[in-house]
Amino acid sequence: MTTPGGSDMPHFISRLAAEPPFRVLSRAILRSVTSSTATRARWDISSRPAYLLGLTAAASQAKRQGVQEIASIEFGVAGGAGLITMQQEAEAVERDSGVAIRVYGFDMGPEGLPGFIGDFRDHPEE
Repeated sequence: MTTPGGSDMPHFISRLAAEPPFRVLSRAILRSVTSSTATRARWDISSRPAYLLGLTAAASQAKRQGVQEIASIEFGVAGGAGLITMQQEAEAVERDSGVAIRVYGFDMGPEGLPGFIGDFRDHPEE
């Protein structure tokens, strides 16, 4: 079915669903029915949407370039909630895209940076 302007009706509906008055309802419906990482990334359906969007974009680019495995890194892991979310989203993106994703997290722990050792490698600029 086409609209009077000749455009595709499903495209028209998807554009309408993305508009502010309908976006909240559309997201709620999609949250309960969708499993596609691309759809979830488009609609920010994740506890950390930036992680999902970055992973889907990286996997898509890797696939276009013929790369079979990529790495994802989080600096400043702290409590680890973000790293766990990244791992879960990476597993979902890996299933959808076929690109293997390795997740790494780095943190200095509760102590922070180590103290100065007093030689030429220290740079105490503040």
